[in-house]
Amino acid sequence: MNLRIFYRRLNEYYDGMKTYRAEWFLKDSLVEAKRQKHEEAVLIILNELGGFYRAMGRYSEAAPLFVDAICTLRKLGLFHTENHATTLINQATNYAVWGRTIDALELFEAARLMFETLGITVDFRIASLHNNMSIAYQDMGEYDKAVDHLKDAIAILEQLEDTQIEIATTYTNIAQCKYHDKSFDDAMKDVNRSIELFEEAGAFKDPHYAVALETKGHVCDKLGLYEESLDFYTKACELVGELYGEDHRGYQSLLFNVGKAQRKLKEKGKK
Repeated sequence: MNLRIFYRRLNEYYDGMKTYRAEWFLKDSLVEAKRQKHEEAVLIILNELGGFYRAMGRYSEAAPLFVDAICTLRKLGLFHTENHATTLINQATNYAVWGRTIDALELFEAARLMFETLGITVDFRIASLHNNMSIAYQDMGEYDKAVDHLKDAIAILEQLEDTQIEIATTYTNIAQCKYHDKSFDDAMKDVNRSIELFEEAGAFKDPHYAVALETKGHVCDKLGLYEESLDFYTKACELVGELYGEDHRGYQSLLFNVGKAQRKLKEKGKK
């Protein structure tokens, strides 16, 4: 099996938004790779098909594929390698979005320790791993632990090149944790840092910049800064409308927040 041709055809299906053909192609390729006893190809396709099912919300179908991928790693003599750690992350991410948070955290931690044992500490994959662990802790309402992992992610990203957007996004995530933990003053500091980094990078059309603007709108609202809240909700709404159109769910949600901020500002003016 020629993996270069495999990826070219798979990308053609993805680019053409032909998901049903992508699924058929992945399943057919897996059968062929097994027939040829091409274990490296089997490993790659298992991870690809598992990722496909995860993206489609078919988590129960994705889970056994990642288990099979780990069994294939053993056959290839790739246990306790980067490939093993990466597959654990894939499996953990599936558990996380499936709502199996405890299972996800156990696998994320196993992957982190595996990378550490291999001497890999400054790597984008590990920063992403910390972000994913943070999301899991947020789902559990453990915001302090979530923030700790986000800070670990930033510490790694700051040592890598061309990561300013990722760092800015991570500061937004920290602000959101502190917002949910009702630490609004601290949330304001982090979201301000996020917006500052986006603007320094000239990332005015980045979707994550819109999230930062919306987050600041939420924080301002909780602090009673309704004029500022209206301003940031409006900016976020305009950007989301430009990026995705006015029928987008995010645009409609922001439009509601704009209206809510306008009402609060009007009520404040009457007092």
